[in-house]
Amino acid sequence: MSGTMRYVWGLLSIGLLLALGLTQFLKADEEVVVTLPIEVIGPDGYTVAVEVYVSDTTGVDSLYLKAHNLGYNYTPALEDTGGYDKKASFRINGGAWIPIDNEHFKAFYPEAVMYREPLTGPIGGPYKTLRGMISIRETGKLHPGRNVIEFRFNGTEGVTSGYRVLELDLRRGGRRGTSALEGTRFVWDDPATWRAPEGYDTPEAVAEGKALWLERRILTANPRNPTPIVAACADCHAESGRDLKYFNFSNHAIIERAKFHGLSEDEGKKIAAYIRSIDLKLPPGETVATCGGRPWNPPYQPGPGLSKRPVECWAAGAGVDWALAEDRDVLAYLAPDAATEAALNALKGVPPSPEHFPARADLSVENLVRRFDLKKSLPLSDIPVAYQMPDIFEWWPDIYPGDYFGDEAFHSSQAYQNWKQAYEELEQPGKVDALIEEAKRDVNNWMSRGLPTYFRFEMNTKDMPQDIRPYLPESWQQNTGEGEIAKLSVRQWILIKLWELLHAHKLEDKIVEIYGDNARSGEIDLTNWDRNWPVRGMWVYDMATHKQGSKFADIGPYPTKPQDFYFSMAWYQMAQIINSGTRTSGGTTNVDWNYVFGLINDVQREYRVRFGAEYLKSVVTAMQTRTSWYVERDAPEWMVPGFGKQNRPGFKDLKVFMPLNWFYLGHKQRTEEFTSEEMRNITEALLRVWIEEAERYDERHAEWIRSWKDNTKHKVLLPADSTYDVRYERCNSVVPLDPNWYKDEAMLQFLYQAQCYGVDPAVLDRVARFMERMSPGGNWERFFLSTDTTHQTLTLEAGWNLVSLHVQPASDRLDDLLTPIRDRLVLVKDGDGRVYSPELGVDQIGRWDWRRAYMIFVTEPTTWTVEGRAIPETASIGLEAGWNLIPYWPTVSMPVSEALASLGSSLVLVKDLEGRLYFPEYDIYTLQILEPGRGYKVYVSRAATLTYPASGSGKRSPAVASVEDGAAVLSSVLILEGLPEGGRVQVRTTSGEVVGEGVVRAGRVAVVVRGDEPLTEVREGAEVGETLTLWWVDEDEARRLEVRRVMDVLTERERPAALQFTPDQVWAVEAEGLPLEFAVQAPYPNPVVERATISYQLPEAAEVRLEMFDVLGRRVATLVDEHQEAGIHRVVIDARDLAGGTYFYRLQAGAHRATGQMVVIR
Repeated sequence: MSGTMRYVWGLLSIGLLLALGLTQFLKADEEVVVTLPIEVIGPDGYTVAVEVYVSDTTGVDSLYLKAHNLGYNYTPALEDTGGYDKKASFRINGGAWIPIDNEHFKAFYPEAVMYREPLTGPIGGPYKTLRGMISIRETGKLHPGRNVIEFRFNGTEGVTSGYRVLELDLRRGGRRGTSALEGTRFVWDDPATWRAPEGYDTPEAVAEGKALWLERRILTANPRNPTPIVAACADCHAESGRDLKYFNFSNHAIIERAKFHGLSEDEGKKIAAYIRSIDLKLPPGETVATCGGRPWNPPYQPGPGLSKRPVECWAAGAGVDWALAEDRDVLAYLAPDAATEAALNALKGVPPSPEHFPARADLSVENLVRRFDLKKSLPLSDIPVAYQMPDIFEWWPDIYPGDYFGDEAFHSSQAYQNWKQAYEELEQPGKVDALIEEAKRDVNNWMSRGLPTYFRFEMNTKDMPQDIRPYLPESWQQNTGEGEIAKLSVRQWILIKLWELLHAHKLEDKIVEIYGDNARSGEIDLTNWDRNWPVRGMWVYDMATHKQGSKFADIGPYPTKPQDFYFSMAWYQMAQIINSGTRTSGGTTNVDWNYVFGLINDVQREYRVRFGAEYLKSVVTAMQTRTSWYVERDAPEWMVPGFGKQNRPGFKDLKVFMPLNWFYLGHKQRTEEFTSEEMRNITEALLRVWIEEAERYDERHAEWIRSWKDNTKHKVLLPADSTYDVRYERCNSVVPLDPNWYKDEAMLQFLYQAQCYGVDPAVLDRVARFMERMSPGGNWERFFLSTDTTHQTLTLEAGWNLVSLHVQPASDRLDDLLTPIRDRLVLVKDGDGRVYSPELGVDQIGRWDWRRAYMIFVTEPTTWTVEGRAIPETASIGLEAGWNLIPYWPTVSMPVSEALASLGSSLVLVKDLEGRLYFPEYDIYTLQILEPGRGYKVYVSRAATLTYPASGSGKRSPAVASVEDGAAVLSSVLILEGLPEGGRVQVRTTSGEVVGEGVVRAGRVAVVVRGDEPLTEVREGAEVGETLTLWWVDEDEARRLEVRRVMDVLTERERPAALQFTPDQVWAVEAEGLPLEFAVQAPYPNPVVERATISYQLPEAAEVRLEMFDVLGRRVATLVDEHQEAGIHRVVIDARDLAGGTYFYRLQAGAHRATGQMVVIR
């Protein structure tokens, strides 16, 4: 049938559907069946009509689509444009065509964020399978009954032939709305039932199809450029065509692609018949449907249960639905809790999607250590990732090297001939077994033989083989996209040819067979890495575009530079899963770890997504690959197995073997993705598993490294006589270290950062003592634990106490630590709201973190004594911007400004449990001293590092009366100014309960408002959200103040002029003013250590002079000498430069005079 007649019949069939179908309603027990996928694949303008049933059209406003390959691929013609989304359209019931482009298609998360300019949306971006909604208001109207949806392939860009619709729905109310397709059933086409096209299921047709598949110079480039090309179908695919059979490309897709390249429909059908005839040699009971892949499911996409399937099914992957929406969800598979691990172990295959397999993580140190054990191997095939791996189309070259370099040049090259020889030799009986046996005999050789080094058809596009260099076209080095596509195509040709050899000969599970018996006498478990390509080389990660050697970073072969980063990252992660080297061979050859972490960070930065779990998985995998059993050739007896050779680096490659990269690129993003407790646990687990392996080595290994000719080049260990200390003493999210420093210096910085996170000091001590032996010049002593124990006794009041420890208890488990006061203990609460109650059998906290303060509620006054090691004076705490609950470690009291001096200008406010404040901005110093054993709430304007002074002055000010009675676990502060002296301000609930009170000093009052802790039965203050009122109270009256304005002091934002209790707020409140009179408030506090504030109230404007005198009458300061307006005025007296003793002040303001005294103590 001619193309013209085929289109005529297509239009007639659509017309019949519109004329007949829309008027025909379903009969009882009938339904409309839609077969998926809908393949919109064909020539320019090709359409597919789908009939669906809608019983009620009310409110139906949008079409849901899940589709694969909606966008164009990169071409030089599309360079620097956003035109990658002009490929698809749809319409309903013959209405107007609606583009399925980035303007109309509203993608779901995470697909929606995966693009960068000049793209205007995710169509054309790195995600090839997209989900989203598109409005149907601009196309044809729906009718009750049968309706026709048409999908159109608008035309080719010269690379792609169409797209596939994987899911569709008509909905009311958008994404979360209800489906309108009652009476419509969707079924999946079953590849196991596919046969050759009708009339072509004959040996002759199959033979002719195979000949067409293999024949060169019969194809054309594409419909837009129908020039003849050298390549045969087999040149850009598996030689046998098994990739099309295995990944289940339909007859229709094969036929249309043949026509795309200039063949006839008859020839396309013969090729399809040949593909259908291929025997994949699948295991008994498996079919191409159960064991094979699909075009939209990325090869080797990891997912739970994938390794439980036969190895022949591994390449099919877990399916694109196992690309998780959030990176954090990866943790449940990287470190599953006991129930999830049991469920994972029970799997026989891959669940359909994450929705079908609830999973939870256990990020306790104990579980992480068990999972990260360096003698084990992470089950990388079974740990899903939060992105789509490259689909099969990314494995196929757009330009065949034989077309780019020339027929004779490429086909006579050594690389091509090596591939051809391997292809032919592996077909010979016994060849595969012989290669495996040769590898087993040679496992301890520094450079493997046999199967791992058998394949020799790699080409480095940065340094092409000598026999091809004379034939490199000019575009190879030009600033054009053609050369970039050609470079990637070389690597794609290599990869698909290697895949065919390994897959066809079932070589993807030979690691344990070859190396298992030699894995350090059974100490190292390789089983989770048994699924791995047993080949040495850059086969997979050289797919990364940065490996192509381009001088033009902004040119192809992808629409945007961030997309280059994305695919580079994906290929590096793919290399870890399928070709990591598995401790066996390759050194940095199989995975160049130097780039792994940088590329993850590039994608995080460019797409503003988080990949902390992926980064962590790579850190652990890198460390595990360096835990080997190899030794140097001719090594002395003391050189224990695992020290390594450059091709099997082991311990010697400290840059990768140490966990240094955990604190490198993207550290800030990880601190945002993970809680501080999770960061602590992960860091501690990494150190624990590392030191278990590292302690197998001693000073002699360090001496060998220093004598190694490449020690300085690789910056492994500093000279033995070097002295060094921590470079950066800061506990924040800034990248703490660079693994490209000397590794001993980097580890010293690593321990400092680990201490910031609160890693067990015993672990830091153990690592530091080992590193001191290996590199004695570092100040490792700063992490040594004292061998002496000390005691700390805390006095607890009945009710709430905010406490901290300055000792590290022998056991930090709360069950052990709190045993002495268990009979009086009601509740322990941490700053995150987690609780411990032995009475209720609740323990959400588990262990006492020495970097934290805790709230403890006891039934009666009691003492609590804790024994342990003193916390090192150099210990630091990383504070996050905002509120922090901090411990006070020094054993002597210190002025607030001295104790917290390391916070600098970031310090805003300090508050204790009784409501006393240190608030310099408002000259409020009711809290002046920090005391041992107590905890405090601190507000900082930005992330900062707190390090207490090694020794304080030990000076105490006289106790300052609390601004209110009793302790308050939950509290906030209200600040009012411009009030008469001597009065009081109360905060009351609407029922009249006083929940806060303060005395006006210098026209200002800071009222701490107590809140009610819901975990206790006693009502301690206002409930969260409860309405509050302000009251003025003096000797004569109590009157309600009207609130006019409320400002949030901490965020500098205005709030509604109504008071409702909210914990941990500081609000400046403006209320209706009261009559003013001349008054002077004596300096406060008095006596004073550092600063005091004197306040006075002027009823009218006046010339004002305020002076200070010593006891001899000598003027020591003139504080004010100027004209001032009526109102409240405050003057801060800086007493730090005054000697101890008594001083007098004199205030003259017009006709008003006042005198008084102030005592300075030292």
